[in-house]
Amino acid sequence: MATTVVSVRVSENSKTRLERFSRYMGKKPSEAGALLLEEGLRRSEHSYIDFRASNIGRQAYIEGTRLPVWFVFKTSQEFEFSVNKTGEHFHLSETKVKAALNYADRYADDIKTAITDSEAANDIVAIQSILPDTQLINI
Repeated sequence: MATTVVSVRVSENSKTRLERFSRYMGKKPSEAGALLLEEGLRRSEHSYIDFRASNIGRQAYIEGTRLPVWFVFKTSQEFEFSVNKTGEHFHLSETKVKAALNYADRYADDIKTAITDSEAANDIVAIQSILPDTQLINI
């Protein structure tokens, strides 16, 4: 993807906060600023979508919930993309389910990557390589 340099003026306070955020993210301030800009644009284009950090990186979430969009999308597949059944399952309004599915449709590659990363993060073999005493308990 081609990039274009855009110069913006920010207050000293915003600059300090951006530098702090970029350190937290392990990125350069310009990269962190571009990420925040992209997230802000996506928020403005998609109702009920928010972004936050997770164990697999920054993810799109349904606003006001602890549900990542990828998880709602993946679960909706089990209900053959029934907005009503997915909403009932998560106790979400159909509007929020539709918002998640619309976002997932627009950013399908991001959702596919998030699903793959989440499955890898929950892989017991990978977890045991980091924490050798971890045991899988079947209930």
